[in-house]
Amino acid sequence: DEREGRGEALADVVAAVPAGRLMIETDGPYLIPRNMPKKKRPGRNEPAFLPWVLQRVAEARGEDWAETAAHTTQTAERTFGLRAE
Repeated sequence: DEREGRGEALADVVAAVPAGRLMIETDGPYLIPRNMPKKKRPGRNEPAFLPWVLQRVAEARGEDWAETAAHTTQTAERTFGLRAE
């Protein structure tokens, strides 16, 4: 769905979630990240597109992508008992 403004309310919510409480994921399998260039979009969403989700979440939060990646990874590790190598 390419309706303009579709994600604005979600961007406001994402910006309000405290660091340490936010995780990101790809939505799937049919909702390809809207910020992905159309020429790169395949017919199906996949985990490899997580950087596009990260980029949009960081933008909505006013953070550098590395900062968002660090705190969302730490949250996932803590939540699921994981340890990144």
